[in-house]
Amino acid sequence: MGERNTYSDALVKRNPWKHKAAEMATRYCAKDLRVHTAENLDSVRELLIRGEYCMGVGNHLSDSDGPIIDLGFKTKGYVDLAAKLDFFLGIRLEKRRYGKRTLNSYNYFRVWPPTEIPEDKEQEREALRMNLKAARGAKAAMLRGEIPFLFAEGTRSATQAIGEVDHRIAIYWHLLSKMNIVPVGSFGTEIVWPRGRGLPRRAAGANLVIGRPVALDPLKSLYEHLGRNEMNHRITNHIMGEIALLLPESYRGHYREVSSEGLV
Repeated sequence: MGERNTYSDALVKRNPWKHKAAEMATRYCAKDLRVHTAENLDSVRELLIRGEYCMGVGNHLSDSDGPIIDLGFKTKGYVDLAAKLDFFLGIRLEKRRYGKRTLNSYNYFRVWPPTEIPEDKEQEREALRMNLKAARGAKAAMLRGEIPFLFAEGTRSATQAIGEVDHRIAIYWHLLSKMNIVPVGSFGTEIVWPRGRGLPRRAAGANLVIGRPVALDPLKSLYEHLGRNEMNHRITNHIMGEIALLLPESYRGHYREVSSEGLV
């Protein structure tokens, strides 16, 4: 029990016993978790029923973000959608003692985040292979009706504010047609598990805000005349701007102006 079970599409399935333990720990630590506008998840259900595809995207403050999102869905009655969550986890987590023991508490794809700089050409090739495998895995998961979840910054914010997202992340915007982004804003999760702390703690103040799904096909049509690179830049700004709008202003960071200008 507890062995990592890596399927051909790159998804590592959660260990049910570890998942239960992680959920219990998260309930204890995030003692007054508040989930706002959860009714937007009704639209996610409807999209999946219609045969469309959904990917969650959020800001990143804490190692507790994934568990808190899973718990937030469940506490609002969306247990079915929580069961469909597949998180992208950066390899840096494998280097931390607690991370090694708990990695497969949730479904996940291994990714090499842009903030982890390869040391040589071989590591560059490994990073590319890993991320392409994760992208293929995410596509396969969406075709099964699952919801891959991406923390687009690739690292936890050191300042609470959203940092600029590397636009290479746009590989995920082109996996499928009929694809929708579910923006999720987190704040206060950094209180539950601060950067630099080995374990989470019991603390008040964690919040999730669920945004309305954003259809990608209309955005591609809107910006395709600008060329591929600029289209990817605009779509990424639009998505991150949607997330910023869900957050208190002090958390919006690089996307404060994008959000205030109507997501350009």
